Amino acid sequence: MGKKRFVTGFLLAHCILPLTGCNLVGGLYMVLIDPLIPVPLVRAEHDMSDKHVLIWVDDLSAAESYPSLRRHLTDELAETLQAQNAVASVVPYEKTARFRALRPEYRQKSIMELGSEFQADQVIYLQVTQFKFVHEAGRGYYQPAIKGHAKIIDCLNEGQRVWPEIQAQYPFGIECELEEGQGDSFEERLIRKLGEKFVREFSLHFYDHRGKK
Repeated sequence: MGKKRFVTGFLLAHCILPLTGCNLVGGLYMVLIDPLIPVPLVRAEHDMSDKHVLIWVDDLSAAESYPSLRRHLTDELAETLQAQNAVASVVPYEKTARFRALRPEYRQKSIMELGSEFQADQVIYLQVTQFKFVHEAGRGYYQPAIKGHAKIIDCLNEGQRVWPEIQAQYPFGIECELEEGQGDSFEERLIRKLGEKFVREFSLHFYDHRGKK
C-alpha cells in the first residue's frame, strides 16, 4: 500500500511541479477534477420507443452488384434500435425483401403507402445515392463508402416528416479504411463492416447516450 501511494504521489508531483500560476490551476484541474466530471448525456432527437417501424432502404447505386448492402443496413439498424429500446418493434427484413420480389409495383408507392403495407407507425427511409467499394489503387484494394440521405415519416399522420425537424432530409456519408484482400467472403465482411459503421453513427439520433467531453 505504501509503495502504491508513493508511485501515485510521484506521478502527481511529476505532472504538477513544473506548472506555475494559471498553468498550475489548469494542471490540477486536468489531473484531479476533469476525470470526475461525468460525460454529458445527449438526448434522442426523435422518440420511436412506442412505434412499430419499417426500415426501407432505397439503394440507387449498389442494388444490382451488391444486394447484401440493403440487408446489412436494415438488419444492423433494426438490431441496434431494438437493443437500445429505441423502437417498440421493426418489420423484419425478410418481409420487405419478399414484398419487393412479389410486388414490383412498389416503386410507384409513396413512403407512407409502403409503411401502411406493413402496418408500420413510422418509416425510417434511407436512400443510398452513392456507393464505392473498390479503391482506385486497383484490384484487391477496397475502401467501402456510401453517401445518401435519410428521413422519418409518420404513416398515421398523412405521411408527415417527423425527423429531421428543420431539414427536408438528413445527409449521411460513411467511409471505411482501405483494406487489401479477395474473395466473396472478404467482400461480404467489408460490406457488413460498412453497415455496422453507418449504424453506430446514425442510430445515436434516436436514443439517449453519453456524448464526448
